[in-house]
Amino acid sequence: MVDIDLDAPNGRLWFEGSGGRDPIPCDVPPGAYRARVSGRGYTEAAAGTEGMDSYRLQLWPRGQKTPPRGRKIWHGWQDGTIN
Repeated sequence: MVDIDLDAPNGRLWFEGSGGRDPIPCDVPPGAYRARVSGRGYTEAAAGTEGMDSYRLQLWPRGQKTPPRGRKIWHGWQDGTIN
């Protein structure tokens, strides 16, 4: 899980899955946001099970620029092992 700055000056975000799927547009009010990106199902996906990982994007208005902040990590992401 990580918090990042995300600017959407034209009010449109695009989500694109892996594997060549078509991008999905999402309209939001134009502006500067702080975003939290999180996911789950990494262990199953790493084991080869397709479609078991999922992701969440949360947005809220941002007043000033802020550095990215890691909040939680998936065990094994640095060395490729799964715990």
